[in-house]
Amino acid sequence: MIGILDKGIDYEVGEVTLDSGDTMVFYTDGVTEAQDINEEEFGEDRLEKLCSGNVQLDSKELMKLIADSVIEFSTGTSQYDDITLIVGKKG
Repeated sequence: MIGILDKGIDYEVGEVTLDSGDTMVFYTDGVTEAQDINEEEFGEDRLEKLCSGNVQLDSKELMKLIADSVIEFSTGTSQYDDITLIVGKKG
């Protein structure tokens, strides 16, 4: 389990089987809630398109691409939330 949960929160435990080449991206809300100068959020859709359009990249390259994209998107604004990324790819 990643993160700290308050007592009383319900959640389901599950398993996912990863095939060779599958990629996992874990991120904090600072990634998707990063804002541009118009206060538009980076968003989950933009992150999903970025990841699905770059499946050929290895995990380090994809993590750098995501981080660079969020930084470029939010240039000129102050961000007040942490940005944490974990990217893994099954060989």
